[in-house]
Amino acid sequence: MAALQTLRNRPGLLMSVIGGALLLFIVTLTDLNSCATPDKVGEVAGKEIKYQAFEQDVAQEENLMKMLSRSENMTAREQAQIAQDARLSVWNHFQTYNIVAKEAGKFGLTVGENEMKDALSSFNAQNVQRLLMGLQYGQIQVGQMSYSEKLMVLAATYLQVSDLQGYKQFIKDVDKTIAELQKQNNPNAEILANLKNACLYCEQHIAEDLLIQKYQTLMSLAFISNPISAKMTYDEQTATCNLDIVSAPYTLIQDKDVPVTDEEIKAEYEKVKPLFAINEPTLSLKLLHVQVTPSQEDYQTVYNEVKAIEDTLRGATTMAQVTDIMRSTKSAANYQSAYYKKESFAQANMSAVTALIENQAVGAVKETTLESPDRQDGIQYMTTYKYVGTITSPDSVQYTSLILDSRAAVDSVIAAVKAGSTLSAEAKKHEAAVRAYQAKGDTTWVELPYYVPAEKMEGDTLGGEYTDICQIPAGEVTFFGQKNPQTGKTIYTVIHVLNTKAVSTKYNVAIVKYPYKFSKATFTAKRNALNDFLSKNRTLADMEANAAKAGFQVMTQNFSAANAAETGVRIGGQGIKDAFKWAFDEAKEGDMSKVYEVGTENDQFLVLGLEARNDKGYAAWDQPSVKAAVKARLVQQKKAEKLMAQYKDVKDLNAAEKKVQGASRQQAPTVNLSALVQNDPAFAGAIERTGKGKFTGPVAAANGVLLANVVDMTNSAPQAWAPAYGMLIQGYMNQQAVFDQNHGIMNVLKNNTKIEDLRYRF
Repeated sequence: MAALQTLRNRPGLLMSVIGGALLLFIVTLTDLNSCATPDKVGEVAGKEIKYQAFEQDVAQEENLMKMLSRSENMTAREQAQIAQDARLSVWNHFQTYNIVAKEAGKFGLTVGENEMKDALSSFNAQNVQRLLMGLQYGQIQVGQMSYSEKLMVLAATYLQVSDLQGYKQFIKDVDKTIAELQKQNNPNAEILANLKNACLYCEQHIAEDLLIQKYQTLMSLAFISNPISAKMTYDEQTATCNLDIVSAPYTLIQDKDVPVTDEEIKAEYEKVKPLFAINEPTLSLKLLHVQVTPSQEDYQTVYNEVKAIEDTLRGATTMAQVTDIMRSTKSAANYQSAYYKKESFAQANMSAVTALIENQAVGAVKETTLESPDRQDGIQYMTTYKYVGTITSPDSVQYTSLILDSRAAVDSVIAAVKAGSTLSAEAKKHEAAVRAYQAKGDTTWVELPYYVPAEKMEGDTLGGEYTDICQIPAGEVTFFGQKNPQTGKTIYTVIHVLNTKAVSTKYNVAIVKYPYKFSKATFTAKRNALNDFLSKNRTLADMEANAAKAGFQVMTQNFSAANAAETGVRIGGQGIKDAFKWAFDEAKEGDMSKVYEVGTENDQFLVLGLEARNDKGYAAWDQPSVKAAVKARLVQQKKAEKLMAQYKDVKDLNAAEKKVQGASRQQAPTVNLSALVQNDPAFAGAIERTGKGKFTGPVAAANGVLLANVVDMTNSAPQAWAPAYGMLIQGYMNQQAVFDQNHGIMNVLKNNTKIEDLRYRF
């Protein structure tokens, strides 16, 4: 009260206090706004990338990947994988480039205009052919190619262009061509626009690629090869051992027989502390992840639905009846009354359809079956199929076509062709239509691996016209009409079929596919069971201890921001993003999250528990996952000591075989020494030291104590060693040292660079 009275008596002081408070409020607000930056996806070496820019690059990268994949009918699963790969690719490139740019600046490395010209000058027929052959035979992976190489593949694949001049001409003319196709409502306009965007996107990244390559080359040249090490590597790769082995696995000794104390764990932790180095902040999370699956009731429900359709199809004797039945179903496969080649069903991973038409007569119906998950979309389907009929038709048709916008002109052209003229000759009389629709009577072959019966389309007012080219006999000239959605006017395509070839049998099959999914009742029951469990287990310790009894599983995993972002994209759904935002931005150690619905289909539940926040440095010895790892290491060491003590005085393999109960003996006649080094370096070292015809004695190996006679050791190329091979090894090691994101120079640079990865929020 005294303070308030003082302020009332001194209005100047009151104003200054109010002014100070306002200033503090404004400053605090400014600081909060500057720190929040809600649209920031990440920051690397002082360079930020905002959400809009990141998403634009992801969309461009995704478009590029789709163009390079050359897959016209991608499944939902394939599209999801490309979307995931695109997000990761954009971030990795942003990260690598900005790290390298900072380091390259220290050496004065830049990329000039002439270097850009040199990079584009590699756009020639020889390099294009090399890339296409490498991709065809699996020697080159798209993800390993530079953007200039991707540009060459795009141009060669879609434009049949193998030189820079041809590509530049395409870029010069493409906008005009797109505009003309759009006027015609031609779907190729979108394809061409996507191709243009992919090419320009590649161009934008060429300079960044060049700087990365220049820096990597500089680092590679800075390494000095050790010829002794290179020769040892060579010898290991070419050496083969013939071994007679006695093995005593560590599992012969029970864990209870080798107790470990906390003091021992602490001491061992200090010896192996670098194994638990934290190069970037992580969260140690407990994850209770539940996948909702269909119940027996769900199975019976979908089975009954499909079985009812099966029974109805068995009674159908005409295609019209089959069509009526199929229109009333909720089948994931649309019935179009079309006939397809047998190979089409095999290519669609529908082997059951192929078996039906190969082994059953027309009219047969396959029994209702729950099939294994579809390889294209990953969904399980309950299916039944009816073999409706067959037809023979050509697989290829040679024809000419002309597009006109006047019915009178159509009749005149058809009459002229029947009188002996050609569509290419008639096109010269209709120059305006040729310019508008880019069809001038050229001859072409088209493959037709299907046959569609001639049926009048619903709402079609152009009676008597064909609806598909496969129905037109050789030698016939006809037309079909289609309304232009932009003008509302009808345009007419005149077709003259010149020839057909490769007549084959095609099959009409009514395909019923009902997705086998959980019901709302099953979803609710699983959610209620999870909620009930969590209401009784409110701590991380209780959740983990009692999960198995309730039918759940709890995993422990360390997540960096990058791991969280990639996991979020892989699992999908808004729930996974919200879960990681809670964990990284809100949770305190020991907290448990609410239940999140995750997955692109919202078919999973996730509960997170924050065990620990791990800053850069070393994970604490008593962190449960660390303690468990060190304890397991000590248990194995103690088991090894017990077994080694039992084998201490053994002098030969026959005695070793009888020394320890449960030990086994086996022959290993062709063991590659290099592979052995990778899998069990301690045992490999003993083999190398022992030499041909000698006994190794006991060796504490990766999974047990091993003893071996080295029966033989041969070198497949003893005279091949040469300094040139040493240079090859040197080059390989140098490239690995630079390129390896996990162990090489790039990994060291990442650990020494300020990286803020906030992708998990988006």
